[in-house]
Amino acid sequence: MPITPTQSQKQPASGGRNFLWSSLGIAALVVAADQASKLWIRSHLSPSESLPPEGFFRLTYIQNTGSAFGLFANQTLLLTIIGIVAVAALLTFIRHQPLRNIWGSLAVSLLLGGSAGNLLDRLRLGYVTDFIDIGLENGFRFFVFNVADSAITVGTFLLAFTLLRLGRQAPPTTPPEGK
Repeated sequence: MPITPTQSQKQPASGGRNFLWSSLGIAALVVAADQASKLWIRSHLSPSESLPPEGFFRLTYIQNTGSAFGLFANQTLLLTIIGIVAVAALLTFIRHQPLRNIWGSLAVSLLLGGSAGNLLDRLRLGYVTDFIDIGLENGFRFFVFNVADSAITVGTFLLAFTLLRLGRQAPPTTPPEGK
């Protein structure tokens, strides 16, 4: 006789919708923070200008026509297409909800928000506004990045952690047929 879940084990009908809306809400917050910070930078600094001019942490306005770490410079069309595909894939991923836990949801939401934030820049401006500039006085400087890049980085690590953790969990055992 097949085993059916009891009423308490069933997931509420709205659970999938709540998951979808909370994921989209987090992504929208990332996009809003990213776009607001980039707007402030473009309104208050000229390209290549830093605030303060020297120091470990600066706001430096960079118009990045490439991808992370300055790779693929001047490849706006290619990077825009990749961004559109990434956003569509992440929306599909969220819609089908393969990771129904807080960390997986947060990871994919951060990836979606970051990807959408940078895609908006490419579509509107033809480049991505970067401005977070961290470096040491001895000349070592990290790459200049933005809120969207930070969300993508954190989302990637959270997703990797979640997938590795799920991979370590033992699969559910089912009794052999006929016993």
